[in-house]
Amino acid sequence: MHIILNHGKESGPQGKKLNALRDVGLSFGYEVESIDYRSCKDEHERIDKLRSHLLELPKTTNVILVGSSMGGYVSAVVASEFEIAGLFLLCPAVYYDEFAVQSYEIKTSNIEVVHGWYDEVIPAEDSFSFAKEHEARLHLVRDNHRLKDSIPDICTYFKDFLAEGLSAYDVTD
Repeated sequence: MHIILNHGKESGPQGKKLNALRDVGLSFGYEVESIDYRSCKDEHERIDKLRSHLLELPKTTNVILVGSSMGGYVSAVVASEFEIAGLFLLCPAVYYDEFAVQSYEIKTSNIEVVHGWYDEVIPAEDSFSFAKEHEARLHLVRDNHRLKDSIPDICTYFKDFLAEGLSAYDVTD
């Protein structure tokens, strides 16, 4: 299994949330990488970068995309183009008015979303709508957009996601 972490607009590939999720993935023996989007001008460049990266992986690689905020948007867009093993999103900007894509045909049924009730950037209702549309597991936590107070909970959700939601895949990849 290969986990690709996608950070948000105002963060980087070594943020606290992503580092914590990296550690969870590594504890399962999975390959984990965090793409650096800081040089990208906009979401289009980020999507192209992730798309190109996926095309470089061996065809037999089972991929889990993890995305936070704009990284969640990028992950959802690309998950509509590629068969993936799972999609784990944190306060995803999936219905953000400034982004071109507003509907998704996600190519996995293993989807989980975590969102802060007090998110001041992306309304929690957007994650509720996305989760309902895709029959995804949804966790609403007492936190804001950064989810910094919820990292232990997010790690627990991610552990469960990896342990339960991906059991149909060959985890030796």
